[in-house]
Amino acid sequence: MRLDAAYVPALSNLGILSEATGKYAEAVKLFERAIEADPDYRNARLGLAGAFLSLSRPTDAYLHYQEILRADDADVQAMKGLALSAIKMGNKEEALVWVGVASRKGSVVDALLLKAFVLEHNGKGVRYGSGYADQAAMSTYLEVIAVDSSRAEAHYNLGVIHAKAKRWTDAVSQFDQTLAVDSAHTGAKQANQEVERILKEQNTQILRAKIRKKKE
Repeated sequence: MRLDAAYVPALSNLGILSEATGKYAEAVKLFERAIEADPDYRNARLGLAGAFLSLSRPTDAYLHYQEILRADDADVQAMKGLALSAIKMGNKEEALVWVGVASRKGSVVDALLLKAFVLEHNGKGVRYGSGYADQAAMSTYLEVIAVDSSRAEAHYNLGVIHAKAKRWTDAVSQFDQTLAVDSAHTGAKQANQEVERILKEQNTQILRAKIRKKKE
């Protein structure tokens, strides 16, 4: 930046670093500077839209995802952003419209993953929040796995749904499948550790209850 204050990749990457550390307002300024220098720089647009979502500004995020889609009408990541922005604006029906667009423009698997992502949000825009369409999301991930069992995202998110419902055996099975596909998947490793901790705690409580009953 000292050599070239308008060097777009550096501005964008600094924005990404700021966003990663929770400095969203600072990230917005950096991404905006990058876009001012190069309006077609996709990473800066994506970063800016994500920062706006973190700042609870889904309308602003929506506009930038639209700009990305104008440059590439098959950009599924932009469609996912548009769907999430729509959810955050309280319009889940529009979010599902983007699923239809993805199915026409992109791959079957990408469209199904986007559909599951939308279904994982409840009416208030909270992922895995009360009232989300858990069964429909599960069925969609199973469709993904039937088409392409190598998609770690499908196994992992299916495991999360099982874990949310305290179906621990099913959750572990999916997390193990995730690691079979992607041995470096940090989320699956951490999830398995957390499930193991919960099960140990439950077993300890059961054992203590049995001991108390014997004493009585």
